[in-house]
Amino acid sequence: MAEMLRILKRGGKLILTVPFGRFVDYGWFINYDSVGIERLLSSSRTSAIQADYFQYTLGGWMPCSADDLRNTVDGDNGAPAAAGVACFDHKTQGRVTVNGESRRQRRMHAPRDGGRR
Repeated sequence: MAEMLRILKRGGKLILTVPFGRFVDYGWFINYDSVGIERLLSSSRTSAIQADYFQYTLGGWMPCSADDLRNTVDGDNGAPAAAGVACFDHKTQGRVTVNGESRRQRRMHAPRDGGRR
């Protein structure tokens, strides 16, 4: 998670989807619960996180709440894999500005001789 956010440009967007429901560590993947998601996202440098939850049903994927998935595990409801997912839309913090100029704009206006005269 830290690496994905590290390489994401300021003002960029990261869409993260994870299996969600009752916590189970299957060894090769994790079905996250609310506590695990909080740990995963706690270090993110985001200004906004939009969360959406979906549950697999015989009619396909349906929107639901996190609470609806609290006991869901891999293979429930006839799902071939994850039966619940959490989708997070991260928007990173905007560009850092000083006096209305971004770091890049300040570099463009800086003297080429490094300020020495």
